[in-house]
Amino acid sequence: MERYPIIAKLGGARAVRENLRERMIIRRDTMNQWRRRGSIPGHAMRALMELAEENGIPYKAADFRVDTLVAAKRGANGKERH
Repeated sequence: MERYPIIAKLGGARAVRENLRERMIIRRDTMNQWRRRGSIPGHAMRALMELAEENGIPYKAADFRVDTLVAAKRGANGKERH
């Protein structure tokens, strides 16, 4: 499951990574940095919005935030709860 709903809507991490690399928006390890940081930078959000619009894929602000299911499984220290 993708942490960011917009990534899943656009066909998954591999498809998005390849498309954004072709557009020279990101480097090879950039999406991993988004996951670690827990946010997508503004310039990348714009590129993801353009990609969605080009493909007729609707999106909303919540699609650019870390999946709430993932966040709910983590405690205050960032470790997964059981």
